[in-house]
Amino acid sequence: MILLIVTAAVEVRAARPVSSPAVCPQDSIASPVVRDAWLAQDKAQHFVVSALLAGFGFAILREPLQRSEKQSFYLSGGLALSIGIGKEVYDLKKPKGHASFKDLVADILGIGATLLLIKVI
Repeated sequence: MILLIVTAAVEVRAARPVSSPAVCPQDSIASPVVRDAWLAQDKAQHFVVSALLAGFGFAILREPLQRSEKQSFYLSGGLALSIGIGKEVYDLKKPKGHASFKDLVADILGIGATLLLIKVI
């Protein structure tokens, strides 16, 4: 549910037309076009950080906090995803910031890779 709301907000913000000084005279500088490539260093960072958050979350929940494997599995994935969504909402609220659906996809892939590795091992 939260992912759908954030995704909708990202799409609405991305759908806004880029203003230029000729169109909006009150803006002294044109808004830059944000280029968000699928294979960028930023996406790799999102993947790695989310994977580490999920892995550390699982380890902490499982051993020191004595949670079951199933609880640790779901809670660590949810925690890491919540942090990723929070980061994108923070980016969306910054004055010149932008949220990225592609960043969320990288977060989900990182979390998924860690949880898959946990299940296999």
